[in-house]
Amino acid sequence: GNALFIDKNLKLLQSFLDDVSKNYASEAFSTDFEKSDEAKQQINSYVERKTNGKIAELLSSVAKESKLVLTNYIYFRGKWDKP
Repeated sequence: GNALFIDKNLKLLQSFLDDVSKNYASEAFSTDFEKSDEAKQQINSYVERKTNGKIAELLSSVAKESKLVLTNYIYFRGKWDKP
């Protein structure tokens, strides 16, 4: 999956957000990067939820100067034919 975490002070065009959703199956979230620990928690919680707990800490830190964080996550769930 994909997600964009965008600085809360940036105003993006609705057409951009629509394209992100339609073309990349991505969600976009307003994020307060000035509160870097809360931003990190927001991102990590989202990824943990979307991966059913398989990826609990995607990021160890987030810079307060960040304007956008693009995440991409994937995990494999299946049975192997041979171990």
